[in-house]
Amino acid sequence: MRSWTWYWLRRIMRWFGMLGCLLVTLHATGKIRAPDLPTIAPDVELRTVQGERLQLSSLRGRKVVLNFWATWCTPCRLEMPAIRRFHDLYPEIEVISITADGSIRQLMQAVEELEMTWTVSVPNSDALRAYGITSYPTTVVIDEAGRITAAHAGLLTDPQLFWLAW
Repeated sequence: MRSWTWYWLRRIMRWFGMLGCLLVTLHATGKIRAPDLPTIAPDVELRTVQGERLQLSSLRGRKVVLNFWATWCTPCRLEMPAIRRFHDLYPEIEVISITADGSIRQLMQAVEELEMTWTVSVPNSDALRAYGITSYPTTVVIDEAGRITAAHAGLLTDPQLFWLAW
């Protein structure tokens, strides 16, 4: 009887060990591929899908999560539910998705389809250039003082997003 318990205990511990290694690998891969960014977040002007202008520097004093994505990007679409849950759970953190492509019609269709209730910017090549974005999705976290605290390239899961932002 005792050996049976040890057998299952070892199997469970092995499973948790493999899961931990997988999570560490996923996180490390995103950090390695993330763009090399300056300490202070570049100030860019964004135009939202509602037509409003938003200066990034006007958000000083609030934590900001910038999510660079594309309408055609499957990993970008797959991470949107995690971003939605994060936005719903932490409304005090400003979440801004900046798209890399698409017409306004295409973008509005994606916003509705993906239930994006946070700020969404129309395509902005200045922002992409300022943040050195070369792959999608890429997420950048900016603290209240305007410093970049984290960057991740690739699909984010819920735990990764929560860990990056805190």
